Amino acid sequence: MKNNKIFVLIFFLLFTNLNAAEFTIKSFKHIPNDLSARKYAKKDINNNYCAIIKIRTDIDGLDFFSDQLENISMKEGEYWLYVQEGTKYLEIYKNGFVKKVYNIPQRIKSSNVYSMILTAEGQYSRADANLIELVFKFNVDNVFIKRMGLAPTEANGKTAVLNLPSGNYNFKFSKEGYKDSEKTINLNKNETINVSLKEGKSETKYKLPGIVTINSEPAGADIFINDEKKGKTPFNQQMLAGKYKMTIRKKFYSSITKEFTLNEKETKQLPTIKLEDKSAYLTIKATPENSNIYIDEKPKGNYVNELRLESGNYKIKIEKNLYHSQEEDIFLKIGENKTMNFQLIPTFGSLKINSEPNGARLFIDNKYEGKTPFTQDTVISRSYEIRVEKDLYYSTEEEIVINDGELTTKTIIMSKNYGTLNVSAEESDIYIDGEIVGNNTVKSNLKPGNHKIIAKKPKHYDVKKDVFINIGDNKIIELKPKPKMASVSIISIPLNSQGAKIYVNDEFKYSTTPSVLPILVGDYDISLKHPKYLDITKQISLKEGDNKELRFQMMTYEGSIKQEYDKWNKRTNIGLWVTGVSAVLGVISNYSGDYFYDEYQNSNNTTDTDNYKFFTDAAFVSRDVTYGISVSALGYLTYSFIRKSIYQYKMNKD
Repeated sequence: MKNNKIFVLIFFLLFTNLNAAEFTIKSFKHIPNDLSARKYAKKDINNNYCAIIKIRTDIDGLDFFSDQLENISMKEGEYWLYVQEGTKYLEIYKNGFVKKVYNIPQRIKSSNVYSMILTAEGQYSRADANLIELVFKFNVDNVFIKRMGLAPTEANGKTAVLNLPSGNYNFKFSKEGYKDSEKTINLNKNETINVSLKEGKSETKYKLPGIVTINSEPAGADIFINDEKKGKTPFNQQMLAGKYKMTIRKKFYSSITKEFTLNEKETKQLPTIKLEDKSAYLTIKATPENSNIYIDEKPKGNYVNELRLESGNYKIKIEKNLYHSQEEDIFLKIGENKTMNFQLIPTFGSLKINSEPNGARLFIDNKYEGKTPFTQDTVISRSYEIRVEKDLYYSTEEEIVINDGELTTKTIIMSKNYGTLNVSAEESDIYIDGEIVGNNTVKSNLKPGNHKIIAKKPKHYDVKKDVFINIGDNKIIELKPKPKMASVSIISIPLNSQGAKIYVNDEFKYSTTPSVLPILVGDYDISLKHPKYLDITKQISLKEGDNKELRFQMMTYEGSIKQEYDKWNKRTNIGLWVTGVSAVLGVISNYSGDYFYDEYQNSNNTTDTDNYKFFTDAAFVSRDVTYGISVSALGYLTYSFIRKSIYQYKMNKD
């Protein structure tokens, strides 16, 4: 018995899922230009701005859930879901549908708008538009449902779905082995009713069944028996004998309702029901491209090309972010092929702002947007507060109005808020309020008020000056840094070298020896030049207040030759001595090496062999080093001798 119950439960769940409609998510995308989340802003429980998920669907009566869902608003043809940043999933519910858990494929960001298109394609048709869905859920399988004047129909499993016009209905429910039950229902909205039958004796007497066959042209039409959907044509099923109401519905065709009576044990084939095609075709073109098209509030994408519809009245709506929506009611006749063109008017204009002078910082509604000249192609039509700011100019505010599809141009004249200061300071760096602004001469525009001016020059004292500037001033000041001075006394000897020209850092100072030169502090090369003496240079370092003396021993050309001869003669002697000594040491080392090598060859024990080997190697290394020194010294000797000979020749020639 327990196994039978489990089987029945599994069958019920499978049957329910097979007969329940399923949601289809056509698309989910971010709409970056949609400003709805800012214009109709809401905050979440953490006081952060929500994002909006706009759900466009042709299904009504939907319910949603997410642990980050804050609010649901119904707009025309849309559900607006206000969600927290980072929302990851949505659950979608409706009676007669399988619950949909949708994992959002991208990160939801605060104050942004996202669009979802949700359908249940193939589940509804225009013929069902005015019918109300009534669902009975039973505690037992295969309950018979009876309405006044009609034969009872058997529920499929534990669920029966009826589609009825609004009104009052009386239903009787029966099943062998259970007590009968009745319910009166005032039907005005989609409703699900639980019916629980109790075990006992049924008072209902059932007639014997018959078999009915129903066909239609075209096939595939939905069959409703006593308003309960039973399948599609061709249809063949056993039913209890009695009177039945039959409705045949197929999309794009006229619905047909007939009654028939089925006798006990009768096999009845009804005449083929021919359905009248009531199709029309509609093409919609909208400018700009990618506009959203709705027919009776149901989204149809961005382009409609010969869409097949049932004839009748329709409401057409065209929408696009940043454009005014357009609506039009139309009537499609049977067989008509209608084309409609829509040109949407933008809800924005463009903006161009110049300033005099350019380069001003631009703020629109207190938000920084860039610098002038400024151009923006898409600006929502409304009034704005604009402000321009620029250093040394007064901030200026104005109001502008952006109109649909128009270019608004504005030029703002800014008033000066500065005076001009001209500073000259020869060979000096010039600082204004602590910042270097140039050297030698500077022209600077300054805000009204007191300013600190400094001129800095190497080896000079800084010059500081406070200057007060008024708007419109054009002041001129000159700064002269005071030098830091020292002096040097320059004397040349011998006596007849006096009159030598004095050069400081290779620059002639229009002075000759002996002389006292006033000079700035610092490091200098002092050079003397005399036609009868060789040039001579000395370095000197002077601090402020120094009075140093420089004596120059001048040398004639002849004296210089003799001095050079003596220098190279001395170097020749040194080279000769080093060459000789190193050569002798090399010979001694070579002899020692030969001696120790002979002893090494003749040694009879390991200790002597090792010792003689060590001494042999040391002697030959010493030999190689001393010979190397001797060769180098010989080269130095040769070079020194040649230099000495050159200067000896010059002395003899003179």
